[in-house]
Amino acid sequence: MARMGLMLPWLFSNLFLCCLHPKLAAGFLPISLTIPLRQAEKRSQPLRFAVEGTSILCEFSACYSYCLDNYYFPTQSATGAVFACAGDAIAQAAERKSDNNWTGYDVRRGMAYFAKGVGGGIVWAAWFGIADTWSMTITHDVLSDRLGAQDPSILVEKTTRTVVSILLEQFLVSPLLFAFWDIPLPALLRGTAPKQIPAQIQSKLIPLLIANAKLWTPVNVITYSIPLELRVLFANFGKQKSSLAIFNRFSHRRGFCNVDS
Repeated sequence: MARMGLMLPWLFSNLFLCCLHPKLAAGFLPISLTIPLRQAEKRSQPLRFAVEGTSILCEFSACYSYCLDNYYFPTQSATGAVFACAGDAIAQAAERKSDNNWTGYDVRRGMAYFAKGVGGGIVWAAWFGIADTWSMTITHDVLSDRLGAQDPSILVEKTTRTVVSILLEQFLVSPLLFAFWDIPLPALLRGTAPKQIPAQIQSKLIPLLIANAKLWTPVNVITYSIPLELRVLFANFGKQKSSLAIFNRFSHRRGFCNVDS
């Protein structure tokens, strides 16, 4: 069951991409289907597998770049969905080791995180574009108009833009996203009554924001320093461990996704 849980993100992503556009799935399906075959060759041909492994990585990178160029928001949405589902699968595998009453991979919970990631990927992709523009405007206003720095160094300008972007995310976007998406959606998909959602938001929002600031700020320093089109991918990958820590602490242990919460 745990192995099935780890494979579900790939299956969900392929189905999701097929619904969006056949060409998207055409780029991902051959890779996901040939990986087991290539792994089987590793035992007998390690050198060849190493070369082919590099080829797979290059092929995937080229495919992902093509999808970003031609289907930007669908690709970012699929990226968020896959990582959200994969993160939950890892969390459930960890719970199996510590919970004697573990009954197997919870597909419904995995689908809830997948659905959350579908919308989250789009929201974050849109936000990163907005943040890039806003941070540039605010940085120029702060450095030039208020501090009188007519020709600031590249390092000062980039550092200021990164700090501004992180502050905007923490105090503007994260509260809205947690309150209207990350907290209510998984709970509703798990069967929580809508009338219970406001109480959950009120009790969990502040702790989530505090945990978010502590765990994700170091990751965001890198996130807002890399190319715009790769930020959703890196943010999902870089925040995987910290997001699991946050939601394990404030969700699964406190009934975040439970019907009785």
